[in-house]
Amino acid sequence: MSRYRHAVSGRDAHITTLRGIILLLAVGCVFLWMGWKDAPEDLTVYYPPDLRGGTSQSAWEIPPNNAYQFGWYVWQRLNRWPNDGETDYQRNIHALRPYMTPSCHRSLEQEYEQRRRRGELDGRTRGMYEIPGRGYRPGESVEILSDDSWLVKLDLGVEEHYAGTPVREFYARYPLRVVRANVDADNNPWGLQIDCLEGEARRLVTDAEGQATAEEEAE
Repeated sequence: MSRYRHAVSGRDAHITTLRGIILLLAVGCVFLWMGWKDAPEDLTVYYPPDLRGGTSQSAWEIPPNNAYQFGWYVWQRLNRWPNDGETDYQRNIHALRPYMTPSCHRSLEQEYEQRRRRGELDGRTRGMYEIPGRGYRPGESVEILSDDSWLVKLDLGVEEHYAGTPVREFYARYPLRVVRANVDADNNPWGLQIDCLEGEARRLVTDAEGQATAEEEAE
């Protein structure tokens, strides 16, 4: 009789243990489901362009060269007027609005109106290009202001024509501010925006061979 009671007690203890384990598993599954439900469907990870040397970084970290490439991409498109500055510049400001902060967009609209009234856009074409040898340079082209903002230094050549005649050609450094932005990924997959220039653009002095040097003078 005693052996029977011990067997029954052991069985009950085992059942109780199994019930506890099942309860813990159920609670764990609930927490896992809640975590899965709250997890983002899309996660943007920024990889540096050159992975030959390997890389290690946090998922939220944006490498400086990504900020540079974004700034160059937007600024070059903004200042490309293949047909007529009065229509092309206005169209670019509108088309690139998701890639600009609201304050930068307002500033560019005001600048457009001022230049249009002064007759600086009608019939004028413009193009920008990276100066050979002065593209992205690690430790020099981008200044990290914070985890969410960068100062991108674009050394660019600018060419302008009026009625097919060259009217302006120069090298200049554009100190472009780039910031992280929580925006609609469908309209802006970069997750970045330009915050216009951090100060005035400055012309680059050229040497005897026409190559831009690091020395600068006011535009």
